[in-house]
Amino acid sequence: MLSYFKKIIALDYRSLATLRIFVGITIFLDLIQRSYSLTAHYTDKGVLPRTELFHLWNEPAFWSIYHLNGTALFTGIIFIIAGVFAVMMILGYRTRLAVISSFILLISLHSRNPMVLQGGDVALRCILFFMMFMPLNKRFSLDAILGNIRSPKEKEFISPIGAVYLVQFLLIWVMSGVFKNGTPWITDFTAVGMALQLDSFTTNFGNLLRTMPEMMRYFTMITIVIERYVFITFLMPIYNGFFRLLGLILFTVLIIGFNASFRLGLFGIIMFSISLGLLPGFFWDKILFKIHRFFSNKSKYGMTIFYDGDCGFCSRMAIATRKILLLHPDTIVVTASADEAAKKLMHTAHSWVVRDYNGYSYTGFRAFVALMQSAFLYRIIAPIFLLKPIMYIGEIIYRSVAHNRPMKCVIYPTQIKKDLFHKIIEKITFVFIMSISVFIFFWNLKGLPQYSEKFQSKFIRNSLMVFRLDQKWNMFSPYPTLEDGWYVIPGVLRDDTIVDVYTGSTNINYDKPNLASYSYQNQRWQKYLMNLWLKDYSKYRLGYGQYLCREWNKNNSYEKNLMTFKIIYMLEKTDFNTLRESIPEPVTIWEHQCFE
Repeated sequence: MLSYFKKIIALDYRSLATLRIFVGITIFLDLIQRSYSLTAHYTDKGVLPRTELFHLWNEPAFWSIYHLNGTALFTGIIFIIAGVFAVMMILGYRTRLAVISSFILLISLHSRNPMVLQGGDVALRCILFFMMFMPLNKRFSLDAILGNIRSPKEKEFISPIGAVYLVQFLLIWVMSGVFKNGTPWITDFTAVGMALQLDSFTTNFGNLLRTMPEMMRYFTMITIVIERYVFITFLMPIYNGFFRLLGLILFTVLIIGFNASFRLGLFGIIMFSISLGLLPGFFWDKILFKIHRFFSNKSKYGMTIFYDGDCGFCSRMAIATRKILLLHPDTIVVTASADEAAKKLMHTAHSWVVRDYNGYSYTGFRAFVALMQSAFLYRIIAPIFLLKPIMYIGEIIYRSVAHNRPMKCVIYPTQIKKDLFHKIIEKITFVFIMSISVFIFFWNLKGLPQYSEKFQSKFIRNSLMVFRLDQKWNMFSPYPTLEDGWYVIPGVLRDDTIVDVYTGSTNINYDKPNLASYSYQNQRWQKYLMNLWLKDYSKYRLGYGQYLCREWNKNNSYEKNLMTFKIIYMLEKTDFNTLRESIPEPVTIWEHQCFE
């Protein structure tokens, strides 16, 4: 039984490193996307000033660094800091610090404006929480190359922390399937077709699928089966690696289908990234190894990398470069003392030396480009790195690293003291993680109607809220909404000109956009404005109205000042049985005067 449990929860160190890299990339991309609406969504001059946030979103547990200051300058600085930590995660440099800092900054960002969040954001912060306690830098990291950590002898990480990561990941999918309990999902199988009627979400590909109703019934069945039952593949006692990979592939196919059919922003990238820590060793040893060997064999042979034999960092960096660039298997990594010419050039240029298949030698950043030119996968982009500006910057970076390189491996502290300290920390961490995991499980159960009145505990609630582990996986549940629409905001200027404040046009057009989902500036605005239509968020409409006044009048002359406007939602309902859309009905959800 114990061996079975270990097999189920075992996580390959290479997969954990891949999880770290992709989650870091996702956080970085998320910051870039959000930065386009930085002032609008995260400052006091935006749609939700801090005073309004504290008043409307009355949840003391939702703390945020962004609550300290509401200016664009402060917010921009925090964005940049978050980006730096995300890059550190990607590179695996000071990994523990980078992951903890990224988690703090991520939940701070989420708590600053909950109106723009989607399910993928919740999944990202929940998984990132558990990543703080996992060894993410044992492979593919600068920490390993610099010798700041010990490389484990075994390939797999076996710990209760890995188990709770697996449980949290599976809960996302299983609970999402359980919440989909309406007849369109489990009886009529019309739910996917119903969801594709939502023009505010649907892409061109989704519109194409809408013309194939019978196929949509099969897609509905496939979706509910994958979400509810594919978790079984992660618990198989035999051929566990094969079945786990199969489960990940099925989830990935579903994610691709979601993102191709609906405009969901980074949802697909997030869901894909957080799954990568579960890649089995079978994937690395059997599949990726063959792919790696295929591309390596297509690289040019005859390359030799000479490094300073007195520098442990240099040898690790040279070996890592050979692996990352997928250089030919015959590429030699050797100390410069083995070759008199290379040794002389190294001391003259104060650099590593790369000798190509023609016998030419290169140093500095140019040596790295020479290796790229020999690599099958990288040679097509190598000419870009030969451009003078990039060569100049690359040489500066290389010299900076070379002058600050650690010469020897790190000498670790006394083993007895370290073990004692680690045992204390591990016990505290174990109790904490297990407690949080139990809280999360009951929180998810509490979301089901039959348990909604049970498991009520302020302590559990507050504990999860503080770490923003509050979660409910109810997208398109119990079935997709039947209400959809788009915005028209007719306004009157000081000179009595009539304009559409939403588009900036003097032509007020109430017709449906060709692709309503792309009438929003980006996915964050899409989520915000779709929430704004709901009655639960009606109190937030004042802030949006004030924001529209400020933005318009800031960018226009006195005569063209915006005086009054109406926010009109063109409501389009879908018939539950026929899936036919009704004639759009204009619904005024807000009237605003800019000068009172």
